[in-house]
This record gives sequence, structure tokens and C-alpha cells, in this order.
Amino acid sequence: MSLGQAIEPTSFAELMQAMPAAWTVVLGVALVVGLVLWVFGGRLAKNGVMLTGFVAGGLGAAALATALSVGPDAAGVDGAAEAVRGVSGGNGLWILGIGIGGAIAGVLLAALLFRFWMAGMTAVLLAAVVPIAGMIWEGNGPPLTSIQSAQDVTLDALGAGESLPEAERLRAAQAAGESAVADGSGETKLETAAEMADALFDQDKFVEGLRGVWATQVEEVKVWWRDMEPGPRRFLVGGAGVGAVVGLVLGLVMPMVAASLQSAMVGSVLILFSGRTLLLKYVPGADGLLPSNWRGVLLSLGLITLLGVLIQWTMRKKKSDE
Repeated sequence: MSLGQAIEPTSFAELMQAMPAAWTVVLGVALVVGLVLWVFGGRLAKNGVMLTGFVAGGLGAAALATALSVGPDAAGVDGAAEAVRGVSGGNGLWILGIGIGGAIAGVLLAALLFRFWMAGMTAVLLAAVVPIAGMIWEGNGPPLTSIQSAQDVTLDALGAGESLPEAERLRAAQAAGESAVADGSGETKLETAAEMADALFDQDKFVEGLRGVWATQVEEVKVWWRDMEPGPRRFLVGGAGVGAVVGLVLGLVMPMVAASLQSAMVGSVLILFSGRTLLLKYVPGADGLLPSNWRGVLLSLGLITLLGVLIQWTMRKKKSDE
């Protein structure tokens, strides 16, 4: 069986088994980003919003100016060529000036609307979190089979499964200094350095595997929603409404607290799930240290989020005192 014929992954644990080096890097980056958001997210929120306004305003204004300079009748290759001539010719400085003006306007608008931006983002976040958390706590949450149980992931990480993906076997062979893959007759053959690198990270395989797991998970959630009873569905819609109202009020009244809550919540999710996957992969017996059910996961996320908000608030108060 060749690498291209490996069993198609159905969970993030299997994705990591298929390409351990690539997914270790991805999860490591997610863990670092989560820690930064968890500790400094509130302080970076306003700068982030203003940077978004700067980029969006500049690019939007430049694109609009380019479209107007080309004209509504220009299309296809001729329109693109005309746009290039316009930018490189006399219209270039005018378009650049419009872009700079749009970027400045975007920054000012983002600064003025920061409170409303925080209110909207917090409303969306809490509208999703509140009802889903309530249903998971009651045992009626959406199916999350892309995240296997701690026991299954640990067994797979230790190689207890009967059939590991071939990329995992190849990695073990390379660690022993024997770069080889199995051919149709069960014999082995040496590979070049380029083929070894392709085996460790195959971009097409990486994207297709992630897309397959995501599509499977989305389809399961759709089936869960379609088969849901009227009572739980009303609870879900009502909880979303309550969360949206609370988030909207919190963002309008205390935008910095809302920013800290958002960043701490997103950071805690990245920290918990990326750190959990890495621990289960590389630390034998780590499943005994991690929550074994969804209530435990929710409690862990809540406590980590609360701690992150407190840390950000303490740092903000110290900065104000200084």
C-alpha cells in the first residue's frame, strides 16, 4: 500500500498520525497563538481592529479607484491590461493617493466604531457559545466525532492499533535510519531526500485530509440539527438570543472587558485542544491528567477563560497605575 492509498482520516488524531511532523508544527503554532491571545488579547484588540480598518480601507479604496479608472465596460484580459496601464501610467499616483486616503479613513472609522465592533463580535460569540455549552452540559450537544476520546487517541498514539497509516511507519523507519516504503510485493526500496520530504509533508494530502474531516463534521452537525426535537431547538434559539443580547450590552458598556473575554475564550480553546492533542500524542499516560468527558472539558474551558480575563484585567490595571 502506498502513501497515497493510506486510510482516509476521519478525526484530527488520525490527521496527526498521518502527518505527525506537519501537524505538530500546526498545533504548536496554534498553542503559541492561543497563549498570546489568552494573556495579551485585550491589549492588542484595539490595535488589531485599527490595523484591520487600515488594510481594508486602503485595499478597498484602491480597488474602487482602479475599477473606476478602467471603466465599467472593461472586462476580461483587456480590462486587466487596462488596469495595469492605468496604475503604471498617469493614474497610478491618483490611485495610490486614494488608497492612502482610504487607509487613513479606515483607521479613523475603526477607532470610532471600536465599541460597536466589540459589541457585535461579542454578541456573535456568545450567541454561539451559550446555547451550545448548555446543550453539551445536558448531554444533547452536537456530535464531535472529529475529536476522539482520550483513551482512543492515546492507544493510537502508542501504536496499539492494528493498522497504523503508512506515513507513521515511514517516520519510524526514517528514525532508525532506514528510509523505505512498502511496495506491492512487501519488499522495500530506498527513497531520495526529496521523496522523504514529500512523505513528511504532502500539501495535497494535508489539505484533502483536513477538508475531509471538516466536511464529515459539518455533515454530522447538519444531521444533528435536522433531527433535533422542537424543545431542544427552542432552547438553542432562545439561548442564542440571550447570548447575543448579553454580548451586545457588554460590548457597548465595557468594550475592553468584552475584548478580554473574547480573546481569553478563543485563546483557551486553542490552548486546550492543541495542547491536549500534543500531550496525547507525545506523552504516554497523559489521558489520566485530562478531562475525560464533555462536562469536564466545559469546566476546564470556563476556568481557563476566567483566569485569562483576570490576568488581562490585572495587567491592564498595573499599566493604568504606572
